[in-house]
Amino acid sequence: MRTTLMRTINNSRFSIAFALPEFAFGRNLKGEAKQVFDELKHLLKRLEELHTERAVLEACTMIGDKVYALLSSDLLDKGSILTDFFHVIRLRLLSRNDVIIWRMAILVDYLIKNASSHKNAHFIFMLVSRQRLLKTFSYCSRDDRLQEHVCSFILDCIQAWGEAFSRPVERRRLYPAFHSTLRKLKEKGVLFRRADFDPR
Repeated sequence: MRTTLMRTINNSRFSIAFALPEFAFGRNLKGEAKQVFDELKHLLKRLEELHTERAVLEACTMIGDKVYALLSSDLLDKGSILTDFFHVIRLRLLSRNDVIIWRMAILVDYLIKNASSHKNAHFIFMLVSRQRLLKTFSYCSRDDRLQEHVCSFILDCIQAWGEAFSRPVERRRLYPAFHSTLRKLKEKGVLFRRADFDPR
């Protein structure tokens, strides 16, 4: 039933601010899978509460190590764990809290940049490139209630991801939402701080 509900939500035209409550995620996990999910949520909460740049990087590293280890494991529910974990990250992006949103952007950027050396990197790319998550990042980047440096960092991330996944063509076909998110923001007149990447 929950799978059907999630499919309906993902395919709907609800407002970008729509999200299930946090308790809805991870509730169907059992045993070791539930334990791993709860550990990831605990690390996420810790990331939100840190105060120094070094501590934030260390927390991102801990979460990254756990995510990458999970991808390499034989745990049958690893897909469900990570899918629900990224749903929780999206909920944090909707918090309207500058610090929390900034930390979530740092974490997702870290996970993308450090996934390439892992054989299951495609699963991370797939989770981040879901249209609803990238639309939420796009929404945050233009939210005038957030501090300018937070919006600017998110725009930098969107630009870096959009350019990194635009070439080669096969990569763009696998994860089209990265490039389309960047393109749509440019079409709306959003200005990016960095010059466009030119591989020539």
